Amino acid sequence: MTGAGAGRAAVRRTAATLVLDLRRQAAEGYWFVALLAGLMVGAVLLALAGDPHRWWPVVVLAELSITSFYFAAVQVLRERGEGTLAARALTPLGPGEYLTALAASLCLIALAEVGALVLAAHGAAVLWPVLALGAALVSCLYVLYGVIAVAGYETIGTFLLPSGLWTIVLGVPILPFLGVPGGWWLWCHPLQPAVVLIEAAFGARPVGAVAPCALLGAAWCALLALVARARLVRAVTAKGETGSSTTWKELASARRHCEGEGGGLMRPRAMLGLLPADLRRLARDELLVWMPAVPLAMALAALRRKEVGRIVLARPVVEAGESLGYLPGTLQEKLDPYVRPLYDALFDMCDRDRGNALIEQGIIEIAPLAFMRGRTLSDSFVILDEAQNTTHDQMKMFLTRLGLSSKFVITGDMTQRDLLGSNGLRSARAVLVGMDDVEFVDLGLDDIVRHNLVTRIVDAYGRSERQDALRRDSSRAGE
Repeated sequence: MTGAGAGRAAVRRTAATLVLDLRRQAAEGYWFVALLAGLMVGAVLLALAGDPHRWWPVVVLAELSITSFYFAAVQVLRERGEGTLAARALTPLGPGEYLTALAASLCLIALAEVGALVLAAHGAAVLWPVLALGAALVSCLYVLYGVIAVAGYETIGTFLLPSGLWTIVLGVPILPFLGVPGGWWLWCHPLQPAVVLIEAAFGARPVGAVAPCALLGAAWCALLALVARARLVRAVTAKGETGSSTTWKELASARRHCEGEGGGLMRPRAMLGLLPADLRRLARDELLVWMPAVPLAMALAALRRKEVGRIVLARPVVEAGESLGYLPGTLQEKLDPYVRPLYDALFDMCDRDRGNALIEQGIIEIAPLAFMRGRTLSDSFVILDEAQNTTHDQMKMFLTRLGLSSKFVITGDMTQRDLLGSNGLRSARAVLVGMDDVEFVDLGLDDIVRHNLVTRIVDAYGRSERQDALRRDSSRAGE
């Protein structure tokens, strides 16, 4: 991928991550807590004796310590514990892109929170660009501090007590407001430029201080971003029973190994316990570039967590444009060539001996789609591969096998259909789109995880097919 193309991909991933973070933060009550914190701080502000204007830096720092510092720390801890952070590391999303999206999402909350509070308690007579710059700088620095501070802890409980010390350290720039004499030493603190910007927004500092403070604040952000990135890279997953943890770098290397780029630091099977239960929810977003066996990885992770009792792998028995004729041997030996890709994916994700043992025990079942009729698949994680080669009736039959405590994952590529007639995958989408508990994920050229040449090949074939379609349409129009 060229430099420009890689840059565009990075921007797309960051933007998609930002949208996803905002969705999750809204769903989990971040905005409500921010509103509540704003109301509480506003009440305290109105109760302050003397001139309330001089207290605005204190108010902003105190308020954003909750909605930036603690929100960032809690989000990283939660995502780390549930495996979501490890799942992000399995995608091309880099730690820098993750931090950028996290800081941007919480910065938007901070700007909305501070803006509403200032309007309610002070009015519109304020230098809003300067205030926005100061609040954004405070929020970004708090987010980076939150990531740096929380990276060494496993649970929120263990983090809460030490976080009080961090809050004290972060609050050093407000000491002059409490009567402590200031001095040059304050400028050694990363938040001091932001405090001056907030003061300038309310007329307590000359406007000429805005530019140097903005530059100094940006420099502090860049420095702390490097530290936060290093802390995030060191340990993404929570420590296991052995006390070891897995780094973002190792997971990214494992993904590249799966893509055929070589140099993996860990085998794909080492990822099994790292994929989150809500990977399906993350899949709604376009940022994810899936490894080929992600559905199977999800199934194995669910089996390991005892969320399901077995895994069923199915695919239609269809030859790719040529007939193999009569195949000797038992029924299983006849079917092996058709289901071999499922075996390949399985043995990529776990040790071959372990995989064979699970198959012999019936915990993992590999079967053709034709064997699904009449069954009810309960307590199972079921994957239907190559679903573009199903018919309408086959897809209906398969979907109605769903039993209690089961999950169905269906994969397919509309461009690689080997049958004529009705397309079960297309008809299922037309019938089920918009239904609760049914989700569709569309992947494009950017989501191809094989050799980079494959992307260009698929793109070339797509252009050729479109040109052929245009020529046929032109010919029909001429007739």
